[in-house]
Amino acid sequence: MPLAPIRAWGRSSWKTRPAAAPKAWRLIRAGGSAGAVNRPPREGPKRDPAKGSRRSARSPLWPAARDPGSGREQAHERGNGGGGLRPPLVMSARDHERLVALAGVVARRNPLVARLLMQEADRAEVVPAEALPAGVVAVGSEVEFLDTTTGEARRVRVVLPGEADIAEGRISVLSLVGAGLIGLSEGQSIDWPTQDGRLRRLTVLRVWAPGTPAGGGEGAAALA
Repeated sequence: MPLAPIRAWGRSSWKTRPAAAPKAWRLIRAGGSAGAVNRPPREGPKRDPAKGSRRSARSPLWPAARDPGSGREQAHERGNGGGGLRPPLVMSARDHERLVALAGVVARRNPLVARLLMQEADRAEVVPAEALPAGVVAVGSEVEFLDTTTGEARRVRVVLPGEADIAEGRISVLSLVGAGLIGLSEGQSIDWPTQDGRLRRLTVLRVWAPGTPAGGGEGAAALA
């Protein structure tokens, strides 16, 4: 019986096979065998259409859009976590611009006040000066507030640095207390740091608009 070459796995080899078996030879060249059984193709794991694809299940690349109308409420929620009570603020556009500029000027000399001012300016609602609500502490306003550190009520005027005079009851907006009061409304409280890092609560009792005659500076010297 003659021998014929068989090609298997890409290499030539000589094996004994009948020359009169062309059907078996064709099966071998096709990658099968003479006794191969026809099996259905393998199927991958079935995916539940209700669950969607893996790609669609991923979280979006961009966060959900923030509701512009909830800015003040979100600021209030952020303030209540970790850093103490931080109520919503309102500032006039003019005061906001001046405070940001002052924070940049004193950033090296007084980094704590500069950082606090920038944080407050960043979260405040800014309105035109003529639309500033009554009872909001602005630059030039006179304020009566309660300091829980001492339990005493004090009355001061919050002014620009060049106009400050402790003896006359005028405190700079760059002082810790002045920076903490700006933008608050009557009845609001804020937890504000002291020079040694502790928190004290300042509560605004009453506000007089800029231009109102000063009511004296009792207790102002303690705020330096």
